[in-house]
Amino acid sequence: NVVDERVFALGQPNSSKTVFFTLCGISEQKGIDHLLDAIALWNPPADQFEFRIGGDGPQRTAYQAKAQALGLADRVRWLGPVSRARAPALFQDCHIFVMPSRHETFGVVYAEAIACGKPIIATRCGGPESIVNAINGRLVDVGDVPALAQVMQDMAANWHSYSPQAIRQNFEARFSRYAVV
Repeated sequence: NVVDERVFALGQPNSSKTVFFTLCGISEQKGIDHLLDAIALWNPPADQFEFRIGGDGPQRTAYQAKAQALGLADRVRWLGPVSRARAPALFQDCHIFVMPSRHETFGVVYAEAIACGKPIIATRCGGPESIVNAINGRLVDVGDVPALAQVMQDMAANWHSYSPQAIRQNFEARFSRYAVV
């Protein structure tokens, strides 16, 4: 689970909207259904927020239909499969990384997000508890959609209070090649 800090580096978002980013194999395990329910519950304005979901998998079509049924088509952007070469730029071009998994043994995407200085929202599902701390993000319980919606809303209002440099330093101390090796 080594993240190449030379590739996953600090970067600034280009969007005028607050961008939440998710990257995963789109399966039931990754909690995209909970994410969509939380977005619908929060109901943030489309002119201020965008949710980018990268990846492909067996549930992608069903979750796209769910997003449509929930009235989220104007806020959720499906990126499709994302190559390893393209992933760093997508992390750098977001404000917040969110993935409410049902289970993770580690969750390398969380480490990639903090390598890029991004605050993260994750679930207490195994691996994220060893990554997420007060410096880099927030944890919610698996399946707690109201809590997820509230944490997303809170972080959207306060993402700027997270220091990209402090998040990056926290990554380097715990997950860089040097620290892992």
